[in-house]
Amino acid sequence: MSTIVERETGMLDVGSHCQFCRQIDFLPFHCSYCNNDFCASHRFKDDHRCTWLLEEIRKEHLRKEQKPAEKKHSKKKHKMTFFETLLPEKGYIRVNHA
Repeated sequence: MSTIVERETGMLDVGSHCQFCRQIDFLPFHCSYCNNDFCASHRFKDDHRCTWLLEEIRKEHLRKEQKPAEKKHSKKKHKMTFFETLLPEKGYIRVNHA
């Protein structure tokens, strides 16, 4: 950090504002995920609502929605193939009753 004195106020230009609460902090915590500085109260990703964390939650939600749909389709397709190989002429009847 530089120790530059502002000419108008005579105060040192040190520290930075918390990106969440805007409080001045002389020893800010830097988040390497969103590349912002935060005070001690907001130093963790979930405390300052890190954009990276929100993106991860969104991705996880999308993964959970997609997984059950893929499993249902694959099981049904597998059942049809199994019964059709045993009795090709009546395989469709077994699949409809299952």
